[in-house]
Amino acid sequence: MHNPDLVTPEVVECHPLIRRLSGQVIWCMFEEYDANPGDIQAFLDRYDKRKTRTLEIIARAKSGDPTLAGIRLELTLPAKACPICRRLSGKFIPVSDERFYSFLPPFGLGCAARAVVLSPEELKEQKAEDSLTDEELPPCELLCGDWIFTHPWSLETR
Repeated sequence: MHNPDLVTPEVVECHPLIRRLSGQVIWCMFEEYDANPGDIQAFLDRYDKRKTRTLEIIARAKSGDPTLAGIRLELTLPAKACPICRRLSGKFIPVSDERFYSFLPPFGLGCAARAVVLSPEELKEQKAEDSLTDEELPPCELLCGDWIFTHPWSLETR
């Protein structure tokens, strides 16, 4: 579902990381580490896809989309996942929870977590012990680690 009309400034403002970062800011951060321009562009392409997906989930939640009942967190880069994302992997949160937007990845640049949309039926199948708690709230730091500046993003196929 890619509908750019759904992504408004109000939607962008809901996400604690995305609202703070532009492509230009990210490019400058990579340049400070003398990153290869091909890797910078590959990272930005990957980040843009994840950002678009997250903003679409936010827009769907704000519009009351009945097919979006919640999200479950999974890892896209398990080897690079921080301890917080490893702990959050497999956890879920319903869209009706007031903390919903705080649990939408990315939680930092290079974040290994991604949100899997849950339908009402899929949400009912989740185990209560896998529900996200306040103690698990991600810090939403700017970076998940300096490793992102030296990772060969242009060789990634994701």
